[in-house]
Amino acid sequence: MSVFRDKAHILKLIKQHCGLYSIQLPVDDNCLYHDIIVDDTIPTFSTYYPRVLHVPANLNELRIRNDKENTIADMSNIYQLPPILTDASDRFIVGIESIRPFNDLRYQSVPSAYETIESFQALAISQTVGDLASTMEPPFLTEFLPPNRFRVNNGTYYKDQVIIGVEVSYSTELYDIPMTLRQAFYKLALLDAKRYFWNQLKYWKDFQTSIASFNLQIDDWADAESKREELLEQWDQSFHLNRVAAVWC
Repeated sequence: MSVFRDKAHILKLIKQHCGLYSIQLPVDDNCLYHDIIVDDTIPTFSTYYPRVLHVPANLNELRIRNDKENTIADMSNIYQLPPILTDASDRFIVGIESIRPFNDLRYQSVPSAYETIESFQALAISQTVGDLASTMEPPFLTEFLPPNRFRVNNGTYYKDQVIIGVEVSYSTELYDIPMTLRQAFYKLALLDAKRYFWNQLKYWKDFQTSIASFNLQIDDWADAESKREELLEQWDQSFHLNRVAAVWC
């Protein structure tokens, strides 16, 4: 399976593998890319293998204090995601991967070695204490509230400084898809393309161009829908074992 370089390259590979590279299609490349990759492949792939952004935040600043339009009675544990995550126009939020206390000993009620560093031994001891404190803290119980809010059900255990791990979709330019996932992305994109071509071109099986007439052999694409479902069923069993490396914002 091919590994694409960018959005132009993936469209070229799709046309080549579908036998359409030298044929002038009734739809231009921009429409093809949007209809197949942007509308189908990116949202589906991001659901299984989302990009994870880790963002430092202050829960007190994100808390929703007055929302007259919201019907939820208790708003004290509802929070708004930071603008850095919600202002991007080419991505959407998939969910909350994790929320954990900010790993800084100043928020753990224990002495911080790097405030008065006297020795490497003191630094090592303080780090061990900090790791132990983080381990003993109960995990955040969170619920994502689309499109850009979340609920914390046990936030009283923690200080306000946290790290929010947010699952987001990939850019429509595809630059942020890791190389280790590009084969999987292309496998889904190719099936999405075959499904699209089958639905669109089965009415254009024989058509005339300025160069010659063509008889498209598209019967092989008729099972693209079922193959796509099989692929997603495989991912249903394994996607949680292949999390994407997180990125700090």
